[in-house]
Amino acid sequence: MGLFGKRNWNYHGFNTKTKSYYDEKGFDVNGFNKEGIHKKTNTKFDEDGNDVEFFGTKINKKTLSLTVFTQYEDDIGTRIARIDKTTMDTLNISPNDILEIKGDRRTIAKCFLLRFMDDQHDEGIIRIGKVVQHNAGIRYGDTVSVRKLNESNISEATKVILESLDDDISRIELLLTTGVTLADFLENRLLIKGNIISVHFFNQIANFQVLSVTPVADTSIVTRKTIFHIGGDYYDDETIKDNC
Repeated sequence: MGLFGKRNWNYHGFNTKTKSYYDEKGFDVNGFNKEGIHKKTNTKFDEDGNDVEFFGTKINKKTLSLTVFTQYEDDIGTRIARIDKTTMDTLNISPNDILEIKGDRRTIAKCFLLRFMDDQHDEGIIRIGKVVQHNAGIRYGDTVSVRKLNESNISEATKVILESLDDDISRIELLLTTGVTLADFLENRLLIKGNIISVHFFNQIANFQVLSVTPVADTSIVTRKTIFHIGGDYYDDETIKDNC
């Protein structure tokens, strides 16, 4: 250990041996080269999953682990996730952005801030409802991994197969005789295979599980051109495709 500490770095991060901010191999005091590549991981992420830029400055963590708490009473029935301001800043996410949540399974939810009392005292928690909980394969009290959804991985859905989760098929019959398509109600909705979704139409709510999405993608988005098929006990694809 020299006068300026390990590897001849002084307190400014300047290497007194190489007369630069880099060592003999071109890495700075934080282990990053000029391109922001970390010498141990050989990527732009360090060992802790922190994204980096020039001189190894840490921008934000790619993922964080949060403990699942119940929704606020007036959030019940919505598919939103509430986290604290510090966590939002760390993930580089803003209110109304999409948060990716991973437990045993993967799902998404719209991100909002915790209420004032929580935000001041309870960092490290996430408040989500039962459907988001089910889609992620977790229960209250479990720990989930969260990060901002990578929009570059979103693909336009051309075909979606759904399974009805409702015992009362009159809702589906009403939907299929309205002369509109599911794409009219679900345009711009993000879908993940295996997740449960709800369709709100004419004061009715129909619940479905996403069986498959074409083309295969981590996350898909519904457009007006997306073709839907409803499978299951009540209808088969051949019967439905002319109505959806």
